[in-house]
Amino acid sequence: MRKRTDGRNRLVLFGLMMILLLIAGCGSEGEFEGNIDGTPSPPPTPDLTFTSADIPLPPFQASGVVDFEITHTGNCTYEFDLLFFQNQLPFAFLARGSGDFSGEVTVSLASMDYILDVNTACPWTVDIYGDVVAYAPPNRNPITGDCNCEGCCPGLGGVICVDGETFCADGSFLPESCVIQGCTAFGCPGCF
Repeated sequence: MRKRTDGRNRLVLFGLMMILLLIAGCGSEGEFEGNIDGTPSPPPTPDLTFTSADIPLPPFQASGVVDFEITHTGNCTYEFDLLFFQNQLPFAFLARGSGDFSGEVTVSLASMDYILDVNTACPWTVDIYGDVVAYAPPNRNPITGDCNCEGCCPGLGGVICVDGETFCADGSFLPESCVIQGCTAFGCPGCF
């Protein structure tokens, strides 16, 4: 004799199936993009941004996986390279070409100091995402990039960094007053 199945059993079975579907959906490892109300999430904020207005570019410390979002506008040729800061040797050629460009390059970096080397006459922006920290030296001149060198080596071409030492651009030693005020040429230790 067969037992009669009533609607309650079907309802319980349906409820169990729904619970299993909900549990399976909650275990998804996919990334949720958007807000609960269905509106899209705002784009992530870059950890560091450089533009053509930031020349000379300061070095930065980076490690791990780092994304470089590069935008270049205009008909100029361009080169975006990532250099080791200490020896200025190339680590990665991020983008090269001519004309408009917009793209992303992902690089895995050892924990060190790096600097972007950008060669183009057109406007550009590089947004950097990852474990990066910019150096912000005190009293840096926004035009020359030098630190604490106000009034040093006038008429001698300003100051330069040679083998980690600051000199007047004509090769002469800094005046004592400039040494006392802490004049450091861009690129020398303490002025990046």
